[in-house]
Amino acid sequence: METFSLTSHDGLDVACYRWTATSKPIGVLQIAHGMGEHAKRYAHLAEFFNRAGVHVIANDHRGHGLTAKGTERARRFRCGRLGWVGRGRFIADAAGARGFSRNAGRVAGP
Repeated sequence: METFSLTSHDGLDVACYRWTATSKPIGVLQIAHGMGEHAKRYAHLAEFFNRAGVHVIANDHRGHGLTAKGTERARRFRCGRLGWVGRGRFIADAAGARGFSRNAGRVAGP
């Protein structure tokens, strides 16, 4: 598993994770965790897909996992406190991870 961050449109560092396919890559899967979770909770699922030739990417949403540890601004986005502005930022963060996952699918596997 590779850990990295993507900078969101409003400057927040969003924690991301990439699990690389262990056989010939056939696709890319993006995991979006639930509101009371974090992305690394799905490591076992990512590893299952890796064995089937699927790269997996996930990010910790605002207020979750390593993204919540970044700044006070990230901690303000805890469960139930997103509001309309926060929802838009959440969706933009996921779209940023999706853009990375599209590029990851073009990378040759091991």
